[in-house]
Amino acid sequence: EMPVYAQAVQAGLALLLGVGLGIIYDAFKALRLSAGSGKARRALTAAADVLFCAVMAFALFSFGLGPGEGSLRAFMLCCAGCGWGLYALTLSPLALRFFSFVVKGV
Repeated sequence: EMPVYAQAVQAGLALLLGVGLGIIYDAFKALRLSAGSGKARRALTAAADVLFCAVMAFALFSFGLGPGEGSLRAFMLCCAGCGWGLYALTLSPLALRFFSFVVKGV
């Protein structure tokens, strides 16, 4: 019983959420790829994956409470996945190069 325009706004914000999560994933990916080999790389990969899962869970929870007005609907998850997919198909290689450059610089 929500107006269509409100659902469209939520869908657009969910697309942006997916893009944002894709950017965060690429930042962690650049960090993981810069690590050496062996145990240090495995430990860094595990830590980055756990941190990303925590960030994603918090983002989805916050999105459900804020723009979702108390609930995270299935179409929001689908739109967030589409946003991440669009980002991965278009801007991800450029962003990964940028984040790799930043990580090497640091």
